[in-house]
Amino acid sequence: MRTPVLCVAAASLFVIGCQPRSSVGTSELQAEVAQLKADKAKLELKNTLLSRDLGKRDRIIHRFTCISNLRILDSAKEQWGMATGQPLGAQPSASDLSGYIQGGFYSLSCPEGGAYSLGPFGQLPRCNVPGHEL
Repeated sequence: MRTPVLCVAAASLFVIGCQPRSSVGTSELQAEVAQLKADKAKLELKNTLLSRDLGKRDRIIHRFTCISNLRILDSAKEQWGMATGQPLGAQPSASDLSGYIQGGFYSLSCPEGGAYSLGPFGQLPRCNVPGHEL
């Protein structure tokens, strides 16, 4: 019975060298395949973690952008109330505040699609996205 051989061929398809398969060692090949599979799994895990971290980073940036917008709205409400002599509890409209916000009231929006409610003069404005609050 002949021993199976493993041959190495060059680009010209001439056989450069052959050696019996038993000397190559199937356990070495299996170990190399196992290592490649482990490396692939590690890369997939890193990609998963990276994509989660990017999503978390974006949510944090969106939250801080929304909070910044809420501060602008609160400042505009205070300026409107003092400039027009409004009593506490007076309800401003978007058009009332547009003159106190660069770009107008509608230039501000929550990056996560939340809706702003101004609330009465003397109270903080709100966003309906959880965690987006002053």
